[in-house]
Amino acid sequence: MSTWDSISAIAQAVNDGKLSAAENVEKALKLLVEKAEYNAIIEVISDRSKERAQAIDEKIKAWEWAWGNSTSEQYAAEEHGNSFTITTALFEKYKGKVTSK
Repeated sequence: MSTWDSISAIAQAVNDGKLSAAENVEKALKLLVEKAEYNAIIEVISDRSKERAQAIDEKIKAWEWAWGNSTSEQYAAEEHGNSFTITTALFEKYKGKVTSK
């Protein structure tokens, strides 16, 4: 049930004479505070998740650079070769493994 539905139900109870107007306001305010606290908690969790994801990305990036720089292979500072030829060769090499899954 949404906050609006809850408030509507409380208003209906007031109209039916089951609650006083003061009780209506009090319950409505409690619902709004609960909703605000819930949204604040979700926002904090979301922010922490984003921070963790960024930290993990940074760790992976650092590991990749460390691994790449630890090999004896030299990599070119400038690109050379034909990317289409390389892509075609890689596709031919791995297409059996990819399509068999």
